[in-house]
Amino acid sequence: MNSFSKVTSEQISAIEKRLKLEFPNDYKQFLLTNNGLRSRGDFFFHLVDIDFEVHIDILYGIDTGVKNCDLIDWTEKFRFDLPPQAIIIGDDIIMGFIVLILSEEDGGIYYYDHAYNLDTSNDDNNAYFIADNFTDFLAMLHE
Repeated sequence: MNSFSKVTSEQISAIEKRLKLEFPNDYKQFLLTNNGLRSRGDFFFHLVDIDFEVHIDILYGIDTGVKNCDLIDWTEKFRFDLPPQAIIIGDDIIMGFIVLILSEEDGGIYYYDHAYNLDTSNDDNNAYFIADNFTDFLAMLHE
């Protein structure tokens, strides 16, 4: 996977303020270290509940300078489709989104099939739990 340009703590704080959210420390550290990643489908994780492999295309960053690779753009574009306290942090090769939900009740990482590409997706259910936190999500990725 290839990282994007570096990001500062100040840039992360500005995005948190803009979105009125506080990112978890493990996700902040990922942004400081990598500021997102481009995989082009080389890395994947398995959605156990529906027996489906999700191939990561991009984990978004902040001010990457690359079209369609900024988490703020996607999060704001889909703000009204997302639960409160959620950000879109990446996508897969069929354009499903990786979403980080920051609320205590439903917090964690989810796969959001906004285009209903999966046979199991419908108006009542198109979000699938992946992991409790960003660290666990990264540990699930395979090449």
